[in-house]
Amino acid sequence: MRANNLDPLTGAQVPDPNITNDFKFRQQINAGYASYQASIGVWNWLAGLRAELTRTDAQQLTDNVSNSGRYFRVYPSLHVDRSMSDETTLSFGASARVTRPDPSNLDPYVDHEYTPNLRAGNADLRPQYTQSLRDRLWVRGEGVRPTS
Repeated sequence: MRANNLDPLTGAQVPDPNITNDFKFRQQINAGYASYQASIGVWNWLAGLRAELTRTDAQQLTDNVSNSGRYFRVYPSLHVDRSMSDETTLSFGASARVTRPDPSNLDPYVDHEYTPNLRAGNADLRPQYTQSLRDRLWVRGEGVRPTS
């Protein structure tokens, strides 16, 4: 949101900091992924590794607030299948995941548009990391049945 007022001396437009929000956000993610798949007897497995270097730069120009970050993380994954018979397979999967905050939630500007509900983001929010585990039993013709 940007609102301008006229300067009474010069007649030039001047941003009103009470109702102007000038927020810039840039995120750069450099990533690589490697995987390996193998079968040994009744066992099939797929292992993967994702490596990420993330850089962020947030600038709230109206209030002159800035925040930048840089971090490196590795996210492994593993998926294993075991054939119990020609019609039944037992599967297990594990992975690490990341959910990054939406840029609008990082903007510290206090929005006064509707005063009973003031809104402001938090420039110090960090990504959320999740470990995911999954198991299932696959029976041909009957679909997937969770084992837990």
